[in-house]
Amino acid sequence: WYKMLADNSEKKLWAYTSGNWAQRMDAKFISKIKDINNFEGVKYSTSNIVDLQEVSLLQDENFQVISAVIKTFFSALSLGLNASTSIEGMLFYDHINSIYECFKNNDLKGALKLQNFLNTELLTYPSPAAKDNFLRSSEIKYILFKNNIIYSDDVSLYYRKLNVSE
Repeated sequence: WYKMLADNSEKKLWAYTSGNWAQRMDAKFISKIKDINNFEGVKYSTSNIVDLQEVSLLQDENFQVISAVIKTFFSALSLGLNASTSIEGMLFYDHINSIYECFKNNDLKGALKLQNFLNTELLTYPSPAAKDNFLRSSEIKYILFKNNIIYSDDVSLYYRKLNVSE
């Protein structure tokens, strides 16, 4: 159905897979998507660095692979990925960008130190709703709302808002 979608789209397309919610798409499967004429890339969201490495080998000037698990950002950069996305980027953009800048400037020790701090300190903030929401969307939106960065802490129907005690 990917080919059918591409054949009927005037726009360029991207595939997306999540190691948490979707059926596993290995490098062999992604390679087939890459061979379809309208696909420009894949957002490959997994904490499985072995799978990410295999898929990263598929990127070239016509097909991009981006990661989406911020705890593996340093590893993703080391694999040659040029982009990553993360909900945590809304809270920790400066820190995440510092990891990127260190990496780009070949300060690998500095980048790794910053990544470890992100993983072991910054990303350990309380997440009472995570058992229901999985992602920290409610917590992040609440923090952004309280800091007057966004107008509402509403979340999509898939998630639940924080309650008063949280």
